[in-house]
Amino acid sequence: MLKHSLELCAGATVGDPEALRELNERAITHDRHHWNIDAKLYALWLEAIIETARDFDEQWNDAIGSSWRRILGHAIQHMIRKY
Repeated sequence: MLKHSLELCAGATVGDPEALRELNERAITHDRHHWNIDAKLYALWLEAIIETARDFDEQWNDAIGSSWRRILGHAIQHMIRKY
């Protein structure tokens, strides 16, 4: 599920229509009228993902971290706007 989420975020960032459609569906299921995933929790999710990737990626550097934040941040902002 995590791999799929990361692929979804990357696809949506580059404008893949299927990824954008699915991201919109996830935004609906996570909004205040359904699972009610509070927008504040996305920052915690992002930090947990970044920390885990940094711990396990031997080639991790600031540029890679920035890329992760940019790609995941795009999807997170979309989810927050739809909340």
